Amino acid sequence: MIENGAVDIYIKEKGDKPIHTLKSGTFFGEKALLSSDVRTATCVASSDVKCMLLMREDFVLMLGDLKDLLDRTYTDRDQQEERDAAMQRELAHPQTKR
Repeated sequence: MIENGAVDIYIKEKGDKPIHTLKSGTFFGEKALLSSDVRTATCVASSDVKCMLLMREDFVLMLGDLKDLLDRTYTDRDQQEERDAAMQRELAHPQTKR
């Protein structure tokens, strides 16, 4: 996260000019926290910059592997959608109990 200053974002395929400039309160490098994918952009300070740094290893230690969290979230959501659909079917076609 950028505390002070400005950072230009470059993507090689887009030419030699920055595609965007990030300023205080914004962040970059989040993909590196979420996965081990290769970087997709180059970030270059365009002024004096002060940033907060969070290494992936520390992120994983604090929050665990996000794959497990995301898998669980999607599974929970899918199960809830199935329960909601069953409830809607029951409301639309109630069965009489004897």
